[in-house]
Amino acid sequence: MNVFDEDLEHRIIPQSLGRPVLNKRQYGEYFRGLMPRYKWLRVCALSITEYTFLVNGIPPLIVHPA
Repeated sequence: MNVFDEDLEHRIIPQSLGRPVLNKRQYGEYFRGLMPRYKWLRVCALSITEYTFLVNGIPPLIVHPA
C-alpha cells in the first residue's frame, strides 16, 4: 500500500451499485480481504504496448486474462 498516495479514493463503478468511496486505509483492508481468493491468479505479459496518451499523467494499465 506504500505506493498509493495518502489521498487515495477507491471507487467501484457503476455508482448505481451504491458502494462507498474508500480511503487508503479502507482500501487496504478491502484489498487484503480479496487477495486470499485470488491465490491461484497468474499474471503474465502477453504483449507490451507503448501508449501515446496518459490518464492523469500515467500510462493506462490494461490487464487481459491469460
